Amino acid sequence: MIKLQQIHSITELLSRFVANVNLLNNISLYDINIISETILIPLFRIIYNHDLVNVNSKKKNYPGIDLIGIDLCSKKKIAYQITSQ
Repeated sequence: MIKLQQIHSITELLSRFVANVNLLNNISLYDINIISETILIPLFRIIYNHDLVNVNSKKKNYPGIDLIGIDLCSKKKIAYQITSQ
């Protein structure tokens, strides 16, 4: 029962996050998109076991890639582009 409650809590929080991003983007407030790049790093580590860094923290507006790193299981290099669309 506790696991089910945790799943519902996580689902609720992620739904709120998506709704907030959409609402803020609809009124041309895009800071959440930049912040999301960093917020997603620990989440991707937990869910996918990826060790990531935000490329934009090293070079502002890096072309085409926001997060780079490795998959800790396969040791393969990975990259993500974070978008609100």
